Amino acid sequence: VLKYIKKPDPLLQRIWYIVGDEGLSISEIATKLGYDKDKVENAINRGIGKDILTAEKQGNKKIIKRKNDYFDDEAIKASAPSADGQRKMRKVLEFYMGKGYYTDLVIQGGESRPDAVAIPVDTVTWKPKYSQAIAIEVESANEVKVHMEQVVRNWIKPSTNDFAEIHTW
Repeated sequence: VLKYIKKPDPLLQRIWYIVGDEGLSISEIATKLGYDKDKVENAINRGIGKDILTAEKQGNKKIIKRKNDYFDDEAIKASAPSADGQRKMRKVLEFYMGKGYYTDLVIQGGESRPDAVAIPVDTVTWKPKYSQAIAIEVESANEVKVHMEQVVRNWIKPSTNDFAEIHTW
């Protein structure tokens, strides 16, 4: 699975997901995750460094909020060129995040690859369960209607052997 994506950071992605636009304090985040506050704070600092999180002082608390999208627009466009496809791709990625998966767009290469990956996460250690990874294909309604054979090919291409399941949206 790692040949398809960048090194995962499930803790950071989960923090980005749960803080939403309203924000949470570091203590609230650590409590929600049931995880060590120092490790949560380290992940938050990585998120601030990547410009996807921001910290605002409110009274004596530091409130963590989303600053930018987790996935940059160019990466989304590479997987889903149309505006409709990009909207669907974001919804699909956030759907899996909401279910506790680490999600990422696949680095496009020479061989046929899925559009994205969802990997279950052990919420005690925050390590991905690679052997249970899901390949994600996002297809347009037109693709399904006009080129169903291409959708079927996505289910049997060689890269699918690296995943426990293939989900098509």
